[in-house]
Amino acid sequence: MPKGIYVREAQIPTCHPDRLHKAKGLCASCYGRLKDRTEYFRKYNKRYAQSAKGKVARRRGQAKYKKTALGRATAKRYEQSALGRATNSRGHKKYDQTPKGLASSRRGSKHWRLRHPEHVTWENMMARCTNPNSFSWKWYGGATPPVLVCKRWLKFENFLADMGPRPQGTSLSRFGDIGNYSPSNTAWHTPKQQAAEAAKKQLRTAQERDNYYAITNS
Repeated sequence: MPKGIYVREAQIPTCHPDRLHKAKGLCASCYGRLKDRTEYFRKYNKRYAQSAKGKVARRRGQAKYKKTALGRATAKRYEQSALGRATNSRGHKKYDQTPKGLASSRRGSKHWRLRHPEHVTWENMMARCTNPNSFSWKWYGGATPPVLVCKRWLKFENFLADMGPRPQGTSLSRFGDIGNYSPSNTAWHTPKQQAAEAAKKQLRTAQERDNYYAITNS
């Protein structure tokens, strides 16, 4: 300790007792190194948090925390609070106004499909009759004559209103396995009923072929 300077015992640095106290129980030199090191790690942590690796680590930590009992209880309390309910409502409204939200509402979201299994049937019908990239296009929309969908059924709501809920173990079928998809020519059929309709089509095709040969040979 320099002579002629009175320093209280509480101000004596723990690192170098013979030096003047600066802050946090350290002398000026040690405190400066501590401050520089703290500032360095603060900047490093900030850069790491903004990096891709830091963001992934943060998401993993948040996911692990949400699975714990404390994380679930915290989330439940927040959802039940007024702020949580208001935030959730605002989030749904903002998503509905985005292009992705509007497209989901038009096509039918995942929850809509879960509530209405008939939506998948309607999508498959529209694909094979209107989409040339569909695997079944050559037997439906690309056939001669093509199998078409009536104008009313271009909207799923009308299709569901006309056909009603799909009974278990059935699928969409046309009478005689010919003609277009329309309310008067379509029904929910079991595999056995569909096989009978396909047999009618084969029989009709054979009769038409025999009649054609009979006319041409006469």
